[in-house]
Amino acid sequence: MLTKIIRIIAVLFAVIAAATVLPQLYYTTFPPEGRSSHKNICYSEILGDFIISEYIYSTDKKQATGQTVCYDRHGKSYSRDSVARLLLLDNVSQLAYEGRFPDTICGIAVTPELVSSEAFSQYHSAQPGLYYGLCELRDQKSYTTRTLEPRDLFRITPEGIQFIVCATNQIDEEKSRLFTNCLTAADFRFPALRMWTSPDKNISEAIGYYVIDSKNELYCLSMNQSVPAVQKLEKPDSRNIRNITFGKSPDIRAILNTENGNMYIQHPDQSYTRLELPDSLRKSGRLTGNLFYRIFTLPAPNQQTTFVFDRNFRLVDSCTLYFQPQPQNTAGIFGEFLFPFHIGQTAWEGFYADWSPVKRFLWLNLVLAGITLFYKRRNGYRLSNPFVITDILFVTIFGIYGLMGISAFPLKKSREEILNSQSPEL
Repeated sequence: MLTKIIRIIAVLFAVIAAATVLPQLYYTTFPPEGRSSHKNICYSEILGDFIISEYIYSTDKKQATGQTVCYDRHGKSYSRDSVARLLLLDNVSQLAYEGRFPDTICGIAVTPELVSSEAFSQYHSAQPGLYYGLCELRDQKSYTTRTLEPRDLFRITPEGIQFIVCATNQIDEEKSRLFTNCLTAADFRFPALRMWTSPDKNISEAIGYYVIDSKNELYCLSMNQSVPAVQKLEKPDSRNIRNITFGKSPDIRAILNTENGNMYIQHPDQSYTRLELPDSLRKSGRLTGNLFYRIFTLPAPNQQTTFVFDRNFRLVDSCTLYFQPQPQNTAGIFGEFLFPFHIGQTAWEGFYADWSPVKRFLWLNLVLAGITLFYKRRNGYRLSNPFVITDILFVTIFGIYGLMGISAFPLKKSREEILNSQSPEL
């Protein structure tokens, strides 16, 4: 019995492995057919309007060619040279190299170095990141943590904060007690529900961690010359915080998404500004900044909306690009018949399973289950055996993955099944 239960676990692992590898191999071998147009949108500080560039492929089947066309929302076309002069902040390197970069832009004295220093780009998401349980707390005085490998890692348990020394895998009782007492004095309630820090080492050292305690209150935990620093922070509204992304610009300390879909900018003085953006739940996007603007781009199925804010985060303009839905190709349709689901991984959500439409893969699954049933019966297995029924269910639910799993780990017959298959038919 134990052996057969272990076999079931092995089959499940085989299903997971197949669902991870096979679809990737298939779609790499049979990539999507056809070509589509590619659009990009920028905001011109000269025009005070958007300029859209679109790369359009040629319909000539003998030779694949294409061209880039540029136009504004009113349909007026621009040459590529004109676009460079209308998007000065986006073409600073090229214009400076050609000696065509101006001394002023919109009445503001500029240099290529100033414009380049103000430019940044980062991604953000309303989806909460993964919390792996053990984190590194860097010191604000970086000279105390110069080594590449951390001395210790910490976790926040229901009893308090624990620092585990990496070299010995032992808890540093003194340091843990010091930080626990500091958190308790700030009215922190253990354990921590979620924690965030910046992937940028310098920002992580300066700010530390934003931590949500068991009461859904927000705290900032940092360390200065090995001394704990804990500060309770005001939340932007009464809703729970869903995710936090730390900014790459001096005027943005963090971007906070709340459970009701609102997005807030936290400034260096810890005040908040609510952005005039649509519901951000289950969405990710990109934030770019330059000398004049902060630009949020939010994608959606077959469209993309760009919101332009000034440096005080007041909405200036917005524009939505619409994309032609691409017809599903033969390889994609066949893949949905062949694979019930595929397993992938993202930085925000970890592992996930993306299921195909049931009405497509169900038919192949039933055919494979019928073949499995015929094989079991033909080879002397009792169909009332619960492990035989389990194999058939594996194939019915997981299709080709289940068939590969039970084939890789064949089910051994019981003594009764062996005797029945060896007895001569009368």
